[in-house]
Amino acid sequence: MQGAEFVVIQVLPWILGGLGLFGLGALPLRAYALAREAWRTTAKVRALLIVALALLASALAAPFVWGLCRCLWGEGCSATRAGGWLNAMFMGALYLGFELAAWLLCRLWRIRARVQAAA
Repeated sequence: MQGAEFVVIQVLPWILGGLGLFGLGALPLRAYALAREAWRTTAKVRALLIVALALLASALAAPFVWGLCRCLWGEGCSATRAGGWLNAMFMGALYLGFELAAWLLCRLWRIRARVQAAA
């Protein structure tokens, strides 16, 4: 099992970093798509909750985005090149948290609508 743990420790930063770089553009677009879908239905509260969730995720990601931009501009972000990738990893974790929270919110909203329809 020591070999598998080593692989996970080596691969997870790359996955989270890639997800963070993807999340730079995907977070606003995904939040907009989810909020628009909810706004078109009668779920105005859900749309507002998704927008609030996206704003929270963006506020939490702001220092990491700034750190990544500093690294890309060449101002030096850490002793090694890993500093920029570390910022991208944290952004990836935040984007993953946003997606999980949005999925959970939509799932709970559907369950609630199903229970209300059955009553």
